[in-house]
Formats: sequence, C-alpha cells, structure tokens
Amino acid sequence: RQSWYNITSETDNLRAGQMQFLDIAKPIFGVFKKNATILKNLNNWIENNGHFFGNNFKLLIIDDECDQASPNVRDYKTGEESTINKRLTDIIYNNHFPYVTYIGYTATPFASILNEPPGERSLYPEDFIHTLAKPVRHFGVKEVFGQSQDSDIPMAVIMKQLKESDDDEELVKELKSAIAYFICVCASRYFIRGHSKHTTMLVHTSSRVNEHQEWKNIISTIVNNFKNNNDDMIDECRRIWEKQRLRLSPDVLSRIFNMNESEFVATEPFSSIQPELVRVLNGTDKIDALKISMDNSSANTNERLFYPDLSVESNKPCPIIAVGGNTLSRGLTLEG
Repeated sequence: RQSWYNITSETDNLRAGQMQFLDIAKPIFGVFKKNATILKNLNNWIENNGHFFGNNFKLLIIDDECDQASPNVRDYKTGEESTINKRLTDIIYNNHFPYVTYIGYTATPFASILNEPPGERSLYPEDFIHTLAKPVRHFGVKEVFGQSQDSDIPMAVIMKQLKESDDDEELVKELKSAIAYFICVCASRYFIRGHSKHTTMLVHTSSRVNEHQEWKNIISTIVNNFKNNNDDMIDECRRIWEKQRLRLSPDVLSRIFNMNESEFVATEPFSSIQPELVRVLNGTDKIDALKISMDNSSANTNERLFYPDLSVESNKPCPIIAVGGNTLSRGLTLEG
C-alpha cells in the first residue's frame, strides 16, 4: 500500500486538502461509487489537478456492474446523455488523460451492448468483449435449476405449476414446507456443523408492498403454529428433510459440480437434527431466535433486513426469513 497514492477515504469522498499532489511519482488510486455527486466531485478534482498529470499519464477505469447506471439511457441519437453516463465519459474523454483504458465487469452485459451503438462518447466495448471462465466451485443457475425443465440433477425444487382451481391453501402448504426445510438447514448449520454466521431465507414474490405484508403475516402464522405445536413441525421437517436428503446425495452433488464425490459430506439423518429444531425457533445462548423481517420502501426501520455485527461480543448469529421487494438492490448480500 505504501507504493500507492490513495486519493479516497472509506467514505468514497476525496480526502480533505487533497487538491494537489505531493508525490506524483506514485501510482494514484481511488475507489468511487457511481453516484452523481461523487463523480461530479471527482471531475472537478481532475480539472483542478490536470496540470500535474503530464503527457504520459495512463488512466485505468474499472467499472464494476457496468450495466448498472453506466450506460446512456437517454436518446443518444439527439446527443443526450444520462447523468452517470456523462460523468464517466467526461473522465474517459478528458483532455488531461492521453491514455485511457476502460474495463467494465458484469454478469448481465445486455444493457451495455444493446442500448447504444459504438460512437464518439459511447461506452460500447470498443476493443473486446471477453467471457470469463466459470470457476470450478461456482454456484449458479445451471447448478440450481439444471439445464432444462426435466433435468435430473437440479438442486432447487421447482414449485409445481399452479392451476386456476388452486386456492391460497396450496400456496401456504408449499410455503410451510419451505420454512420447515429452512429450520432444518439452520439446525444443521448451527448445531451439527458448528457455524457461527447468519442464515437467510428470502421470500420474494412481487415488488408490491401490500403483498409483502400479507406474506409476512402468513409466515408469522406458520412459525407461531410451529412453536405452539412442535409435533406438527417435527413431522413436516422430517418429511421434507428426508426427501431432500435422498435427492442431494454426494454422488448427485458430484455430478452437479463435476467434482470428486469425496469433496462432499453426506447430509445428516433427520435423527441428528431433530433435537435442535426447537432451538432454532426459540434461540439459545449461542444463536438468536428465528426472526422475520420485511424489506420494502414502506417498512419501518425495525422491520427491515438487518444483520447484527458479529464482531460485537453481545451479538449472536440469527436465522432470518426476509420478505423482500423494491429495496433489494443489486450488490445486496443475503448472508448464509
């Protein structure tokens, strides 16, 4: 780090008093959010320091999630530029920088190549579009859903297609099974495998906030019924756990990931996790009780998805069922 000249602080703002360089011989480094005000400050800073750069200055811009905010979403045919796009192109095509390389990374490149053609100030990939090789342990769409509807090795259980004759009871029945499976997974992670991190289940059916409240109410009812009737919970957990345990044996997982079977541990029999199920619901001295959160634009602060900082000694890992909507943005990490 001593060999770099860092111009940003942890808040993404340019450091106070950083309007001139003391040591231009060092490489200059900065990390910025794609925020209109922050990028405007960066452009102003470049203008105020441009005479320091010299004729051989080389600029490398790495744009993470380059399909998000970066592309021009205005009418490029009339010369219009959206705000973030203009801030970026102002930096790339700035006269102070004779040599500029712009690299954008994204898992969904369509916005970056379909909404605007190559042009004088376009971010369309000028020199190359390169597909990165998938890591061996990558856990993505193919591994979760299989390659086709009738794949014999998908990890996910696709809910059966609902019919018009099906009522809400059918949905609640499916959700009850999913929640039971989540409780089983938490019991395995916390008490059998000794994990000490948060564990999350996401229920995301719509961006409409009214639906979120309805689903949260239904989930709360299911969880409370499980607390009040442990036998019913155990029966449901046993049924879904044994079903999934048979589906996802080490030999099946080795085929999904194309790895050696010895890389995978056989899932515990239900008898191992059964004594721990109630502890997931009620909490212990090592984990918090199962929590239900709702994350949307109308939710109160205490309802929103929040992970306690586990570096604080008094905080404990928490199993969370999150009902989510329009506030679940890109880059959000659902822990566990």
